[in-house]
Amino acid sequence: MIAASGSTSDAQALWRNSGEVEQGQTAFRDGATALPAEALVAEALATHPKIRAARQKLAAKSHRIVQAGSLSDPMLTESFWPFDGNALQTAGGRAANQLGIMQSVPWPEKLDVKQAIARREVEMARAEVEAVEREVEELVRLACIEVAMADEAIGIC
Repeated sequence: MIAASGSTSDAQALWRNSGEVEQGQTAFRDGATALPAEALVAEALATHPKIRAARQKLAAKSHRIVQAGSLSDPMLTESFWPFDGNALQTAGGRAANQLGIMQSVPWPEKLDVKQAIARREVEMARAEVEAVEREVEELVRLACIEVAMADEAIGIC
């Protein structure tokens, strides 16, 4: 995290009022080369760990939509009695083998509701990604402004 030094409100006012950093002009000096703020913001948006984590969470939640609307897995059971005396006695005689299949079927609208909930969770995760991106962009732009202000202050002295 980039810590703000000095007067953050002055830096925020400079960011809002001047188009210097937003238009991609000089924001950071490395010897003779100047890096535009847009390049720094793009790099931060591409590599920041908080943004990557939020994007991965969004991808995971988007895959759950289909899963939420599908039926649970069916169950197959098989019973075998090797000795005739131990076999299950039914009205049709002894059953040496028994095969069964089970499938739970929920109430008709329950799967639709689960799918709608999963869609809302994806929307919330998308909003979280956008919020984290805005936060990181703000921190980078403020740091660029602080560097520009410090550079100006050094030039004044």
